[in-house]
Amino acid sequence: MIDCCPMCKYCLAGLPDEHTCPECGFAYERDSEVIQASVPTWLLFTCSGVVLAIGTTIWIWRNRLLVFLLGAYSLVEALWHWGRPGNMVLVSRRSIRIFRYGRDEESHDMALVGSAKWSWVTGRVTIQREDGGVLARIPSRLLNSNRRAKQLVSVIRKYKACEDATPSRRASPQGSGS
Repeated sequence: MIDCCPMCKYCLAGLPDEHTCPECGFAYERDSEVIQASVPTWLLFTCSGVVLAIGTTIWIWRNRLLVFLLGAYSLVEALWHWGRPGNMVLVSRRSIRIFRYGRDEESHDMALVGSAKWSWVTGRVTIQREDGGVLARIPSRLLNSNRRAKQLVSVIRKYKACEDATPSRRASPQGSGS
């Protein structure tokens, strides 16, 4: 269930279940689930280690102004990337949408999806059509973790199970009553 826009974090309370975000124009369905990539921990540790090493070296040289400027730059850089949209997969009862760096790269109709599976050998999620052909391949690195890739597979399976459980809405023949 989406409470805020996945792109700009605008609160969607009081808006219809299917609408576009008034802030950024992102089309959403309220019953969608978002699997969003996190910042890789190795990147955070590497950046903080480099800042610490440079800061310590500069501190030893007694140039405290440079240490302050380096810290300020790191803070501005962190705040710049904090709320920016990254990689994510949006799964709804109608479609699967794959976003890379906030851009809608791929969109697949949920009616075409047959199954989804994650392979630790290839490190990717494979979404197959009903006839067995490949609809999409999503690498685990897009979501920055195997755990999120497995979560994506379980969400797709959940939506497919709900779709299979709902009776088809075919037009039933109307009897002429006299």
